[in-house]
Amino acid sequence: CSSAIVSLSGSETTASYQLKSNGANVGAPVTGTGSPLTWTVTASGNYSVVATLTSNSCQRTMSGTAGITINSSVLSDQTISLVNSN
Repeated sequence: CSSAIVSLSGSETTASYQLKSNGANVGAPVTGTGSPLTWTVTASGNYSVVATLTSNSCQRTMSGTAGITINSSVLSDQTISLVNSN
């Protein structure tokens, strides 16, 4: 199976980060670590990340999107980056 890595350049410990594909949630939100975050995806789609502050539920879509096409006949991983827009 092929997969791709979607990464966010940085995260905040006071927020959770939700990966989305074509606007739909992918998996559960991930709590920020103060470091970059990564997700492994196995389906084609247009990926984005939404951050939610844990203190007040304020949400912000991180800048950048990743358009990924998964080709099941290829076994190499791809890395796509999103930039954290603090």
